[in-house]
Amino acid sequence: MQPSPLPQAPPPPARREVINALLHAIAVRELAVASLLNAEAEKAAQMARTMARPESFDDVISFQRAVADLMQSMVRKEEVLLRRLGAVLALCEAEGRDCSDLLADLDEPREE
Repeated sequence: MQPSPLPQAPPPPARREVINALLHAIAVRELAVASLLNAEAEKAAQMARTMARPESFDDVISFQRAVADLMQSMVRKEEVLLRRLGAVLALCEAEGRDCSDLLADLDEPREE
């Protein structure tokens, strides 16, 4: 019995396509972080309206801790995204160019 032939591997993407994909992924994650922060701000505003006279100090402290935990998590996510962006910029610099032309590509619709 003969083994079936292996399918042809697609050609590797061009460096520009890889950089574009990385920048797009960073941008999508930034939007997600912004969305989470906006939702948390809305929740805090609602909580402030309903807790004008909190029933207990523990309720206020519990809410503040939850907000602080979320903010710490968002800061860690931003640090990761900043490191990723630095790595992408280093890829551009390794080629002796800047990424400004690639950033414009993020505004164009992507083919999925």
